[in-house]
Order: sequence, then structure tokens, then C-alpha cells
Amino acid sequence: MIRYAIHTMWKKIRKLATFTSAPFSLSASRQFILLILLGWGSSGFLYSQEVEVEVSYDTIYVGNILGVRYTMSNWQADMDQPDFGDFEAVGGPQISSSMSIRGGQRSSSKTVTMFLRPPDRPGPYTLPPVLFKGENKEAQTKEIIVWVLENPDGIRQEPAFERKPPRAYDRQYQRSEPPRGKRQRF
Repeated sequence: MIRYAIHTMWKKIRKLATFTSAPFSLSASRQFILLILLGWGSSGFLYSQEVEVEVSYDTIYVGNILGVRYTMSNWQADMDQPDFGDFEAVGGPQISSSMSIRGGQRSSSKTVTMFLRPPDRPGPYTLPPVLFKGENKEAQTKEIIVWVLENPDGIRQEPAFERKPPRAYDRQYQRSEPPRGKRQRF
């Protein structure tokens, strides 16, 4: 990925140098220095430092617990004095992290899960943005609106997140018939 980005920047610099007039043309050594400076400046674009937010329910009944999951990719950070607004923190933070290196490329993720109790009055409530700081960078989450409904029947909701299979090989294996004329061996 980095090699492709450098190659693309190099092609743009060469194109710029050939289409500009003589006073603005760059020598090969200056093109290389410009490439290095552009590479340092755009290194943040190669690896995005965002925090994704996922809630267990966008509509919840009074008296139940809301799960909020913050996921960071390719960097490590911590919550900086979180404020959950009208919500009360009743559990967490539960932190899980993973790192893998494949083909020389490092990828990592960190997940922070919080459990919050919504207010006792029905209505729309805003879960304010949370600031994450780490590795000399900052990222702020987006705010989320959660609807709280009355619960006259005492319905219980568990703070469960939708499970998404991360890889193709997690899918169910489907048997297929052997090719015609070939015998299946066991």
C-alpha cells in the first residue's frame, strides 16, 4: 500500500515537472526531496485514525442497559475524561485489542466497550462525542441519538451487538458433488 502511494506521488510529481514552464521545473534530486516531504505529510492519509461508534440499540426501553462500542483501527488511544451526558456508566470499560502482520503490513485494532443506563424519562437523548488521545493524535467520535421509550410491560433488553463474521472462512462449508467421472475419497 505504501509502495503504491509513493509510486502514485512520484508519477504526479513527474507529470507536474513536465507540464510546468522552465522556472518551475524540478531536477530529479529536488523531485525526490519533494516526494519525501509529501510522503511525510500524507502519512496520516495512508492509515486512518478514526474511532467508530456502535450502539447495541438506537431505541431502548426504560430500565435497560445500553452497550456502546468504540473501535480504533491502526492506532492505540485511550478515552480522555469521557462524558456520557444524561447516561450513567454502569459497566466498563472492557478493552480488547489485536494486532496482525501479514505480508509485512501491520494492522491492529482496539475496542473499548461501555455499558450505560439511560435516563428514566422517555424521549430522545444525545450520547455526546468522546475524545480519544494516543500516539500524539486525537480523534473525536460523532454524537449519537438514542430514543428511550416507556416500559410498562417490563421488557428486558440485553446489550448485545450484531455479530459480523470477520473473514470468509467463518462461513458454513457447503458440500459439492465431485466432478463427473471422479470418485470422492474419504
